[in-house]
Amino acid sequence: IGTSENASSNEMIKFSNELIKIVWGYEIEESIFERGPCSLLTTVQAHLLNELIFCRRCQTNWRQSSNDEINLHFLNVLVSILHLLSSSNKKIYLAYFNNEKEKKSLTIKQFHEKIQFYLCQSNIDLKQQIFSRLQMWKNTYGVLLFLYSCLMTKTIDLLKKEIDDETTLPLIDIAYGHGSQCLTNLLITGFATPHCFDGEKDISGLKLYGIRQQASFGFLSSLEIYRLMEVGWFLKNPKSPIWILGSETHLTVIFSREQALVEQDQNETPLKKALKKF
Repeated sequence: IGTSENASSNEMIKFSNELIKIVWGYEIEESIFERGPCSLLTTVQAHLLNELIFCRRCQTNWRQSSNDEINLHFLNVLVSILHLLSSSNKKIYLAYFNNEKEKKSLTIKQFHEKIQFYLCQSNIDLKQQIFSRLQMWKNTYGVLLFLYSCLMTKTIDLLKKEIDDETTLPLIDIAYGHGSQCLTNLLITGFATPHCFDGEKDISGLKLYGIRQQASFGFLSSLEIYRLMEVGWFLKNPKSPIWILGSETHLTVIFSREQALVEQDQNETPLKKALKKF
């Protein structure tokens, strides 16, 4: 994917077939394309809850936050997610298009042809660009535009490097449209691993990489009881008592204001030892 050296020119950046293949596979279903992946929706919801519940300004009355305050938190959420994904690349791209004049549904081909990317020059520039298009993120195609912003910011090379199992691709399921575990982990931790265990594992010489550190919010799965996957302590014990809960068919967000539900001390506590055993 090529980019313009002068970001202010906002030249069209074409999608490579490789990016489309990573996200959608070999064919995009129209019905799935119109909805957007729940991995992105739930992670944005979790970030927004973290902003609202644990923000000093709205701790006492967070349920009655004004629209302006919610917009401010929404802005902060989008910024924080993009910063999380740009930790290695140091560049942040915003996907956008102007569909206001036409105000009509687009085909998959038309949608991709209209998208442009803006390379943000600073954190102030990033906030200004997001705020100026705040309504765009909430309208039709907003979820997909933010998804592409995230993936372009992460870069294709890093995505391919971190996804060590190609059977977990594409990032959006071709049958039901939900996001893969790689996409969920990417948006929670900034690392697109398909695994949820802590650290690394060596399986007969094959190195698998899991979650590297405690995340801002966590992930739990109903599949773990069947031993179909392993969720490590870093995701079970996030910094804030907010979790994305995964089932066979759906993702949802659960949360509490009770900070005692999570531990900030990463040493081997009795609770941690017990949870590792059971």
